[in-house]
Amino acid sequence: MPGDFVGAASAALPDPKTLGEALERWDGEQWLDASKEEIQNHMRNNTWDLVKAPEGAIVVGSGWVFRVKRKSDGSVERYKARFVAKGYS
Repeated sequence: MPGDFVGAASAALPDPKTLGEALERWDGEQWLDASKEEIQNHMRNNTWDLVKAPEGAIVVGSGWVFRVKRKSDGSVERYKARFVAKGYS
């Protein structure tokens, strides 16, 4: 069954660590869609603006967190991408 193969294949791979890694995988289209949805949510909620940093500013970095969310039976429910601040930096 095709659905079983997709679930089994995604279960065998760890979640990607970078956007580049996510997009290079066989399920890259799903990760791209999840990333676009995350950016659209930020824009819709006015949670950030892209601006040029003032000279000498200490800038907090950012990055992506990717997770495959699964149903209780182990099948893929959805691909989730979050764009987050690196508060530890």
